[in-house]
Amino acid sequence: MLFDKAGDLIVISYAGKGTVYSFKPDSLDDDITLLKPESATPRPQLTPVLPVDYWRNENDFTQAATVAKPYHFVSSDRTTFIPAGEDFISGRLYYGSKMHDVLRAFGLAHAIPGQPFYVSDEEEEKTYFAKVGADGTLSNLKLFAERGGEGLTWDSQRMCTSLQAKSSCTTQLGS
Repeated sequence: MLFDKAGDLIVISYAGKGTVYSFKPDSLDDDITLLKPESATPRPQLTPVLPVDYWRNENDFTQAATVAKPYHFVSSDRTTFIPAGEDFISGRLYYGSKMHDVLRAFGLAHAIPGQPFYVSDEEEEKTYFAKVGADGTLSNLKLFAERGGEGLTWDSQRMCTSLQAKSSCTTQLGS
């Protein structure tokens, strides 16, 4: 779940195939908007929202995390978008479960195109930083810390905290 700039709550649903909807938190049940996937394109005036962690069974995090997603779910106020893969749109299952990065992530974060974005490889328990493109694609992935996992967060002083189940660490973010 996340909020757009208008204050609408956006929910990425496990139900169905590629189901994303939004609503005002104080709205009535019939005020729900189903967001439709749009073809991916650079959206320099919009804010991409990306997973802060990925689980990869194929041990291919550095390759998979930098693949451009073919679809975007754009918020009703046209300020925010969520990149999504064909696997999410089609509802593809992996051994009976949905493993799409936008569903599997422990969190999502607003990214700033051209600025560093920090993301964890859950399987290898490492944290990386990358640049974010205007289409929400990560590039130039580089190892940031030999710790990571279920996600991370950072504060206004650019201190990064790993949300690993086994332990946590706090590190000053670079640029």
